[in-house]
Amino acid sequence: MKFAKKIIAHVNPAMPWTEGEGVFPVTDIDYFVEKEIPVTEFVISEVLSDTDTKIAEYVASLVHDGDTLQIGTGSVPDKVMKLLSNHKHLGIHSEMGSMGLMRLMQSGVIDNTCKTLDKGYSVFSLLAGFQELYDYVDHNPTIIMKPASYVTNPMIIAQQKNFVAINSAIQVDICSNSSNVIPGELHFTIDIRSNDFEEKQQILRALEQMYEGVERTRHVRIEATVLCNEKPALADEAMLRLMKTAAKEYGLQYHDMGSGAYHDAMMVSEFVPFGMIFVPSKEGIVQQRAMREALTEIIKDKIAVSK
Repeated sequence: MKFAKKIIAHVNPAMPWTEGEGVFPVTDIDYFVEKEIPVTEFVISEVLSDTDTKIAEYVASLVHDGDTLQIGTGSVPDKVMKLLSNHKHLGIHSEMGSMGLMRLMQSGVIDNTCKTLDKGYSVFSLLAGFQELYDYVDHNPTIIMKPASYVTNPMIIAQQKNFVAINSAIQVDICSNSSNVIPGELHFTIDIRSNDFEEKQQILRALEQMYEGVERTRHVRIEATVLCNEKPALADEAMLRLMKTAAKEYGLQYHDMGSGAYHDAMMVSEFVPFGMIFVPSKEGIVQQRAMREALTEIIKDKIAVSK
């Protein structure tokens, strides 16, 4: 919303009201469209093979009382939720709220009393189910909605003790790059895209503590390789000023942004001043001819000559 020139809101009385971070001042809205339409309902197939059922039974056996769950969607995860009906004091910190999780909340299996963060609350980013689910969450003070940037943030997840993630996989590669399916040994790579070096180190330390705990409890050996652990490269201030001045002269809109990718600029920044320009493109080609010409002039005549 912060980048939109105009904000148009669809006001639908059929939508449930949820607590959390989805609330913002009405003055942020430029135009309102009022129309009541039913909220889309989602159906999950309940057809399971014998193999699917065995997988669900095995996964459910790995969940303990007091665990905090992240659980995906599909017939197998839905079966897992049905098999958790005799558990106690489960917590939920999951991107999507579903019918199966609603049943567990209604029965008291999920009470969120053992969670490290957001104790007492079920946390979601989105909801998908029947109207019964939407009625259940409407003005329900025990359910809070948070953005995916919070719910799926590794730093947040790492703080939840006894966190269990359950998701379906269409295909599993059992070669050395996916050795988590081979008993006794696990290899994986870590690629953290963050411009904050200290935050990256905190995430790495949290991950190390997590897989050290897995090694002790599961009796496996884990090897992790960090793809890039360099400090972020800071763009040259004079170069940035040149870019902004040139963009204004050519009537190009811009905004400052950071990049978490591992660019060559990180390597050359110790020797020469640098700046980076990101432009809208399709298949690597800038589509607007005027922008292509302006960028060419900026790079050739403005920046190259000045530096």
